[in-house]
Amino acid sequence: MGSEAEAKAAQADAKLFKTPAQVMRNFLIMAFCFSANHGTVTALIAIASSAIGLKLSALSFVTLYTCYTLSALLLANVVLSQLGSKWTIIFGLTVYCIYNASFMVVNYTSDNPHFQTIFVAVGGVIGGIGAGTLWTAQGAFFASSASSYAIMTGMDAGQARAKFAGYFAAIMLSWEFLCKVLLSALQYLPKNPNQTPVEQEKSKNNTLFIVFTIIAVVSALGMISVLPVAVHKKKKLNGQLFVSKFSAAMNLMVTDPRVLLMLPYNFTFGMAAPFLNQYVNLRVTTQVLGPVSCTNPNITFNPHPKPGMDDTCTQHTFMDNETNKTFWFAKSCQNASDHFGPIPHEATEGNCSHSSLYVGWMVAIITASAVVASLSFGRLNSSGILPKQVPMIFASLCFGTIAFVFFFIRDPNNLGSFGYLVPMYLAFGIGRGVWESTTKAVFADFFSGPNAGAGFAHIVIQNGAAGAIGAKLFSNENISQEWKAGILLFFAGTGIVFYLIATRMKGTSVADGGGNIQTGADSDDEPLLDEKE
Repeated sequence: MGSEAEAKAAQADAKLFKTPAQVMRNFLIMAFCFSANHGTVTALIAIASSAIGLKLSALSFVTLYTCYTLSALLLANVVLSQLGSKWTIIFGLTVYCIYNASFMVVNYTSDNPHFQTIFVAVGGVIGGIGAGTLWTAQGAFFASSASSYAIMTGMDAGQARAKFAGYFAAIMLSWEFLCKVLLSALQYLPKNPNQTPVEQEKSKNNTLFIVFTIIAVVSALGMISVLPVAVHKKKKLNGQLFVSKFSAAMNLMVTDPRVLLMLPYNFTFGMAAPFLNQYVNLRVTTQVLGPVSCTNPNITFNPHPKPGMDDTCTQHTFMDNETNKTFWFAKSCQNASDHFGPIPHEATEGNCSHSSLYVGWMVAIITASAVVASLSFGRLNSSGILPKQVPMIFASLCFGTIAFVFFFIRDPNNLGSFGYLVPMYLAFGIGRGVWESTTKAVFADFFSGPNAGAGFAHIVIQNGAAGAIGAKLFSNENISQEWKAGILLFFAGTGIVFYLIATRMKGTSVADGGGNIQTGADSDDEPLLDEKE
């Protein structure tokens, strides 16, 4: 079992790790620090559209995903070859701290839109560079640890990868859950009665950004305690090193049709994330489900529950003092005798504010269900009880169901109820849990040995491209909801078909010009430790 490269990596790891338990423990510490830092980023991304506005958040995400893709292909290989996977992870986590802080700066400079635009773009570029190097190094650390564990225990390599992928996904998603619960809890901080609703919302967001930046910094420092793992021999810094990973990825795409066959599947998750963050979280969970506070003299929000109505519904009704008519902006709460209508546009300028109160709780549902899905499917896959095809298909069906609902219920105001939104967030969480664990294990199975680095590069290319395209499309108010949902539904359906075709094909061995950073060692190099410590 295992290639010569994997055997060399395990022998090098034995210098530091005497037992498989030590390999596992070191990997779990890395996963804990990595996930705590990453969890803060995902929490802030979830509220970005409501905290800094749709246009600024769209700019942030487009630059983030674009630079993430370019960084992973052109820069990550260089940084990894010089620093090793441990210190490359630390570099990426540190840059994530700066990305978190950029939200705080943008929030503080709301009176200077030109500066906001510049800083959002810069923050997205910095965050993308960090993400590209971070995930590449995580892939190297993961693959080397799993291979060493498999050789030390005699476990099948595929089952070991599934086990480590399941543990990593569970820890990462657990931290995301904790961060999003914290995000929700901080929504209930006392408000300054001397501030307008808009100023109160801004102050609350400042607190969120500060707290999550501190968590990110502490977790980045904690990564220093992790021991290095064996990777490929360090290479001299030259031009070839910058393009080798991209060249290997393009070569694999030409020679192995499974690369393109997996594109619709990866695009499904890659576009589902911005669909949720850029459209659902803002247009439905915040603007329809979320409470609104307003000081406009022409509008009065009902301060007390009506008979038979709960507090949530009460926060969705207001009275036009000029006509004495009561309006609801959540149809699920509307009384038959009242009227339906959104808050007048003039009332939202400067003195009315939508609250992202429920966004944190909803995205916490995603991470909770994702943890359960990743652990359950990971255990079933690693034990051989359930083939990987089952969760892969199920995950795509979950994403497709979300798109299906938004395609046929075309008025987002009709979706502003917990009965609609909770099941959809649950479905997204299940799909997310599978993608973070089983999908990456499938890529490790498809593209192993000398193709591993190029194979993982295509996860970056496809997911990053889908994220950038999705962030641009789903923030465009000129594109109808049915078109947005239809695009996601198309990829969900074709993703299943082409994935099943890919499972019936065999790949071609292609040398990875990047030095096979994902499997732990080059087949023709003596393995060295990440760093001398």
